[in-house]
Amino acid sequence: AVKADDSEFLEASFLVAPALESSGMDKFDKIVLKDAKGSGFALRVARVEIRPSDAAAETPREVAEVYSKTEGGSPAISIRSWLPGDANVDDADVEGGPEAVALRSLENFKSRPRCEEYGAPVERSRISDASLKEPSGFAASRRYEGILWTHQDRDTDPYLYAVIASTGEVVSKIYVDTKKYGETDWEDIAVALCPDGSGDHCVWIADSGNVARDRETFYVHVMKEPTLERWGKIEAHQVWTFPYQFPQGFHASEGDQRPWVDVESMMVSPDGSRLWLMEKTVNSNGRGPVTVWQTPVGSGPKDLVSRDDDNILRDVTRRGRDAARENPSFVIQVELANKIHNPTVREHAASLRADAFDPPLSGWARDKYQNELSSFNWNKLRAITGADLHPSGRSFVACTYSGIWEYPLPKPYDLTEIGRPKLLSLTAKLDDAYWQTEAVAYGANGKEIFLASEYYKGHQPIRHFGCRSELEGSLE
Repeated sequence: AVKADDSEFLEASFLVAPALESSGMDKFDKIVLKDAKGSGFALRVARVEIRPSDAAAETPREVAEVYSKTEGGSPAISIRSWLPGDANVDDADVEGGPEAVALRSLENFKSRPRCEEYGAPVERSRISDASLKEPSGFAASRRYEGILWTHQDRDTDPYLYAVIASTGEVVSKIYVDTKKYGETDWEDIAVALCPDGSGDHCVWIADSGNVARDRETFYVHVMKEPTLERWGKIEAHQVWTFPYQFPQGFHASEGDQRPWVDVESMMVSPDGSRLWLMEKTVNSNGRGPVTVWQTPVGSGPKDLVSRDDDNILRDVTRRGRDAARENPSFVIQVELANKIHNPTVREHAASLRADAFDPPLSGWARDKYQNELSSFNWNKLRAITGADLHPSGRSFVACTYSGIWEYPLPKPYDLTEIGRPKLLSLTAKLDDAYWQTEAVAYGANGKEIFLASEYYKGHQPIRHFGCRSELEGSLE
């Protein structure tokens, strides 16, 4: 139904097939209705459905979302229906209403088993797009099996890339409309349920870099996992942006300025209720300490979305710091969850094996590992540059420029207690294409790890850790 004036609504239907035929397309992802001036219609939706030209030939399929404009001009979801037909969902998944769908999605997400021991890392593929030179984060898609979401490091346009892990092919490059306020230093990415309780999966992007030491407010952008299309765009009104700040007086700072904290690692709870942010630091000759931050109880993403009646979080996407300044109650004041030390290779020297690398190390690198490790200065390479939380909440994987580590969590989804890290792989500067790793993620099945570095500068290799028990079982 389309609103004709302040009191009357007219029933309307739209023929899509002619538009698809004229454009040479065979399918669509969304329909945007505009009047002659380009403004959005106000909608009162009783039912939205997609019917074939022969109405009896197919059961109508409901679309996912319909947006209408409010009085203030900001888009708002006027109705939410079920997922599009190309999503991985069957009829049983929509029984019981949105709350039941969200609960089943969460249970499915968290049920992934952990791997007790990983095999040696091997190269799985190389990223096909040579312009994707600095992948700064990985996240395994839950909507598309085998897809990794990634993005570039600072000083680049805000593009989200979808990469097939097994082949390296970039199948989707999507512009995310978050650059209007001029702050883009994306450092990490995650996939978790959306914070609106819908049960959909969302991509979470940390705009958290602070190398220039000139930022006091940072952002986490959250959007529904997009449809794969070669070139796409996510509009600002489709993105929740959560601004956050660090507490004053924590690190030494001048006057009333907030402390300088550079974050390159973000983790998200499966239900989207909490964020964790991990500092990148080389203080104390590489030791740290590394501060770990979390969103406080009552001020997490789901809490803010539940009380965002005026679409403030969408407005922050459009205007950044100005919108955050005007709405201080929506700026998350993160709290300290823990302090840990950067991992050191020297503590684990006895477990290193030079023959674990594929392709093999060169002669000089092999000699270094076998004979010179005790005298090699790894301090500058110890900083944590990326992390991902296991779906079960029992561990997280972290990458440094010198190695890949897995940290056990005694209490699931609780980073106030973090166990001793286990070294999974070592990298060699100037020899190993993975030494400058910043992108790391568990696979969606929970039993594998993917990583890539910023060092190779074009057609980046994707390295893979498989679960040793499954690797051995495949040889039987």
